[in-house]
Amino acid sequence: MPPRKRRKKQKIEEYRSPSDPYTGNSPGIECFISWLLVYCLDTSANEARASWRAMVARSPERAADELRCITAVANDPPSDLVPVMKQYGSVYLYRKKKHVRVLYSDGEYVEWLRRTVRDFREIAEEAGLGAAGPELC
Repeated sequence: MPPRKRRKKQKIEEYRSPSDPYTGNSPGIECFISWLLVYCLDTSANEARASWRAMVARSPERAADELRCITAVANDPPSDLVPVMKQYGSVYLYRKKKHVRVLYSDGEYVEWLRRTVRDFREIAEEAGLGAAGPELC
C-alpha cells in the first residue's frame, strides 16, 4: 500500500464574514472597522478617494476623527490587522509573480494601509482640514 500523503492543515481564522461581529481585543478598532466598511468594501481606490473628499467637505470634524483613528491603527497595527481588513473591507492584496497571484505579506498590508492614510491625509489637507493627528512614521 503506498504511503498516504499528508494534507496541510488549513489555517482557520477567527473571522468568517463581514456580518460577523469583531471578536478581537484591539482597543479603538471599531472606528477602523467602520472606515473599512465605508471606504474599502466593494470600492475602488478612486471611488474611496472621491467618497473621502465628499466626507471632508460635508463633515470636517468627523473626517478629522476618522483620520486620527486610521492613523493610529496604521502607526500601531494590531496583531489581527490583516484578518480585520479582509473581513470588514474585503481587502485582499496580491501582486503578480511569474503569472501567479501572490498574496501580500502582513508587512505589505501595513504599508498599503499607511500609503492609503497618507493619501487621505493629503486630501484632507488640500481641503483645508489641516493636520488632523500625529504624523505617520
